[in-house]
Amino acid sequence: LEQAGYDVSLYGVTYPCSGGEQLVRSLPDMYDGYMKGFALVERTNVTYGGQQHGWRAAVSQVMTDVNNATDWYDYYIISRWDLVTENHSTPEFWKCVLDGQPVARHFGHLTGYTTDSGWGHLNMDFIMVVPGILMANLYSMLLTNPERCCETSYMGPACVNCADNLNGDAGTTEAAPKVCPFLEASLRLSKNAPPVTTVSPPAAEV
Repeated sequence: LEQAGYDVSLYGVTYPCSGGEQLVRSLPDMYDGYMKGFALVERTNVTYGGQQHGWRAAVSQVMTDVNNATDWYDYYIISRWDLVTENHSTPEFWKCVLDGQPVARHFGHLTGYTTDSGWGHLNMDFIMVVPGILMANLYSMLLTNPERCCETSYMGPACVNCADNLNGDAGTTEAAPKVCPFLEASLRLSKNAPPVTTVSPPAAEV
C-alpha cells in the first residue's frame, strides 16, 4: 500500500487472553509505530457472529479520530489478525482495486466475484475495503442494525453481506466486483491460526 502511494496506519481490536495478557498488550509494539489505536474488548455471549462486536469497537476508534478531526483516510480495510498472504501483492493491484469509487468491497469483489458467484471459492469476509466516505454509514449500521453487517445465525453468512448491504444503504450505484487484468491472483489469503482439536471423553461402560 505504501508503494502504491498511501500512508498506512492500523487500528487493532482483540480479546483478553488468559495466561497471555502481556503478549496481547504487546501487540501494538509489533507493528513498528503503525498502530494508531488499540483496544481490548470482552467476548460476547453469542456463539456465532461475534465479529460485529469487534468490528463495532474498531470502527468506533476510527470515528473518534474522525470526529476529533485528528485523522481521515481515503480507505479503511477491515481484516483479521490470523491471516497470512500466500503471495506478495503489488502496488499495481492496489492502485486498481482502490479506484476512487464510493463502493465497499469484500475479498470476493477484489477478485472479480459477485457475492452470489463467490460462494465456495474463497472466504469473502476475510477482508472488506470501505471508502472513507462510507465509514459513517458503516458505523451507523453496526450501532443500529448490526445483523445487516455480521449475522449471528448458525452456519450463516457471517460478515459476507456487509459490503452489499452497506452499498445499498448508501445508495451506491457502482459495481462492486473489480476485475484487474493480469492481476487477478495478486492477493491470496489464508488463515494461519492452528486448527482446534476436540478430544471426546471415552465412552462409559455399562
